[in-house]
Amino acid sequence: MTQKTKANQGKGAIFDLDGTLLDSMGVWDQVDVDFLAKRGIEVPDDYMQKVAAMQFRQIAEYTIARFSLSDTPEALMEEWDHMARVMYATVVEAKPYAREYLESLKASGAKLAVATSLPPMLREPAMKHVGIFDYFDDVVSVDDAGDVGK
Repeated sequence: MTQKTKANQGKGAIFDLDGTLLDSMGVWDQVDVDFLAKRGIEVPDDYMQKVAAMQFRQIAEYTIARFSLSDTPEALMEEWDHMARVMYATVVEAKPYAREYLESLKASGAKLAVATSLPPMLREPAMKHVGIFDYFDDVVSVDDAGDVGK
C-alpha cells in the first residue's frame, strides 16, 4: 500500500442513501403521478401535501376514499411497491460525484457503510444500477435494527 492508500486505514464513513447518495427524491411523487394517470386522474394540487405525513397504508386508504377507487389498500400498496422497484432499479441515478467520492474513500482504506430506511428490495437494485453496491462493507436499514429509526 502506498501512503495515499493508507490515508484512511482504520477509519470509516456511514452514509444515508435515499436522497444523499441516490438522486431519488422524486420517485414517490412520480409513482403517484403515474398511478393516478393510469386511472385517468390528474394529481390534485393538494394531494402530495396531504399524503406526505401519512404512513403507507394510510395513503392507500386515503387514495381509495378520495378517488372512489375499487382497489383494496393491499392492491394499491403492491402496485406502488412494484412501480417503485422498477424506478429504483432503472431510473434513479447517483448524485453527482457520489460514485467517484466513494471510490476514492474506499481506495484510501476507509470502511464504508450505509444506514437507510430503504428496504433491501429497493436499495440493492438501485445501488447496483448506479454502480456503488460493491463499495460498501455493510448496509443496514431501520428494519434490520428493529425499526428504531436512523
